[in-house]
Amino acid sequence: IRILNDIKYIEFISEYLHDNMRNHFQKTLPNVVLGNLYGTTETGCIALECPHGNQHILNNTLVETFNDNYTDITSDEGNIVLTSLCNSAMPLIRYCIGDKGRIIEQSDCTCGFNGASIILTLGREFDIIELPNGEKRHSSVFWQIIEEVSDEYPESITQFYVIQDGISSITVHLFLTDRY
Repeated sequence: IRILNDIKYIEFISEYLHDNMRNHFQKTLPNVVLGNLYGTTETGCIALECPHGNQHILNNTLVETFNDNYTDITSDEGNIVLTSLCNSAMPLIRYCIGDKGRIIEQSDCTCGFNGASIILTLGREFDIIELPNGEKRHSSVFWQIIEEVSDEYPESITQFYVIQDGISSITVHLFLTDRY
């Protein structure tokens, strides 16, 4: 516990940082500054969260959003596409990563950053659940359910994972705190 009191900053990487998870860590460690790094294995860091909550896009990767057919660039929410020339052996040109989001052109943020930011709206499109009627849903629907349960029963769920065993079978594993 003494070590936890010495922590000044925690940076979340890899998965999308949902509000419920951020709130849990902020309540558990109220004196720690929390940050979020948005990136991919292929390109490294794409954007960093500033103290004001903006995900500022770094200049190592060109970030664009395309419509659903990937035919036109859009200023609305769209499919995030990356171009990175950092790896000269294998540059990535308009590489589709399966995330959705919107790019906000900013002139200046109060943190001092001058440039665009990104707002993520949906994680990897490959995390799809197929329903018996053929309809497809993004697995983030489970995050929404878990967040609603956590709002109703605070600190009840510590972890969860979902497995689609078959077209008509989904198993949800919940790890609950002792009092539940």
